Amino acid sequence: MNRWLRVVLPSWQTVFMLTILLQLLVMLPDFYSLWRFSHFRRLGLEPPVEFYKLAAHMPMIVAVIYGAYRAVAFNPAVRPEYRRWLERTPWTSDRPLPLGPITLVAQDFVILVGLMLLAACPSMAFHDQLIIERVVEGFFGGYLLFGGAVLASKKETHFAFVIGIGLGAILRTSQSPIVCGTTCFLTYAVMALGIRQSLRRFPWTDPESDEPWMLKLPNDTGSSVASRFGWPMYALSAKWRPAESLRTGWDGFYLSLLLGWWWYASNWLITENAISSGRQLDLPTPMLMLVVGAAILMRLATYCVERWPPISLWGRIRSRRWIIPGYDKVLIAPLINLALVVGFGMWLKNITRTHSDPKHWIDLYVGPVFLTLNLLIAFCAPPSIRNFHLTGSYRLVYANKGPTSVKVG
Repeated sequence: MNRWLRVVLPSWQTVFMLTILLQLLVMLPDFYSLWRFSHFRRLGLEPPVEFYKLAAHMPMIVAVIYGAYRAVAFNPAVRPEYRRWLERTPWTSDRPLPLGPITLVAQDFVILVGLMLLAACPSMAFHDQLIIERVVEGFFGGYLLFGGAVLASKKETHFAFVIGIGLGAILRTSQSPIVCGTTCFLTYAVMALGIRQSLRRFPWTDPESDEPWMLKLPNDTGSSVASRFGWPMYALSAKWRPAESLRTGWDGFYLSLLLGWWWYASNWLITENAISSGRQLDLPTPMLMLVVGAAILMRLATYCVERWPPISLWGRIRSRRWIIPGYDKVLIAPLINLALVVGFGMWLKNITRTHSDPKHWIDLYVGPVFLTLNLLIAFCAPPSIRNFHLTGSYRLVYANKGPTSVKVG
């Protein structure tokens, strides 16, 4: 039995360290209750039950971690040495992977059932009747999230997009166990098809596959010949590739729709939990502004960190060149984003004065549409980073050393 389960389990050192860490997290509520609520003990009362929720949710946390582990542990897309070794063997997609399967097998469901039985213990589930369903959702959520990200890195964009839609549907239907469970299995079926399609194309011809997708550095982009000479040769190369910090084109379009859908699904779940517990939650709108602000900063950083204006602000004033079209075109999209944020804030302030309770429908419906629109502008508005790299007017500046620069255009 032990050898049978070892096919999918991590090493015993990893399991041991994870067990110790989780056990410490379980004990934290007890330590805190003894310190903070000692007067409850003296009065013969039990500390508030909220301090034991972490311990009760521990099977779900373990399920999320295990699901994420299963998605990436045996995948050659995230293990470059394993991938390079596999390319030198006669392995084909019709054979099982040497180190272990990427798709789910019977051993995974045995481990999942064990976590569900642990969650069914009275000491674990006394505060949440849906804790068993949470274990299933957590496992599939972690597996599908990380697995979908790996598929996206291997250009299986359509499969990754459908998996992302499924992840949002899992959040949206989490209050209905049967519908949520069906959504998990249907999304996993799409994931299995995507993995099979990706392995059929192995060995991957994508030049970006030389490095693991999670460890890629901005300075490692560029053609292989130009990158050997360092900066600024790699930045001047016509085959230069931008860093993956900002998704553009169809990738940016899909990502914008996905983030808007996830925002709606998570807000619906948060709102339902707040209503059922009788609490008032005012967090989504400020968080929405933070996400939009982060998208604006990400676009500015991607375009402008290593590409400065051809002349300084004082130079513009002295030469009366108030607008430089070859450079200022990259500032149009952030300005539109800022205008939308200001307009949305003014509309929100006005609508709260004229309506008694607009918070519910603003968070659920208006917020996701506003977020999607801003992300579409930040990710997809022209010019593309490659177009600006080849045709823009700017100074190349090495971000790590500052003053070294080359004028282009």
